[in-house]
Amino acid sequence: MFDECTSAAFSGALRENGMNGERFAGICQQFAGRMNETWGELTADPLRAAAGRRAQVFGKARQRNGLAKEESSRQLRDFVHRNRNWYF
Repeated sequence: MFDECTSAAFSGALRENGMNGERFAGICQQFAGRMNETWGELTADPLRAAAGRRAQVFGKARQRNGLAKEESSRQLRDFVHRNRNWYF
């Protein structure tokens, strides 16, 4: 369901902003969870509201995972840049 957020159409925009697809998908998942939670509260549906809160938690974890991937990629790029004469 959230794979539409990370489609190829968004890949160029994500690279320009310095954001990877995992981080963007997490943000989309949090937004969808917030909408489900709000809709569940408006319609007095506690199961939908709980599912929305659950989706928000998973979206936050997915976003943090994307941030960790970005940080590790940046560290590796900096290491290789500092050690140009070092061969793998």
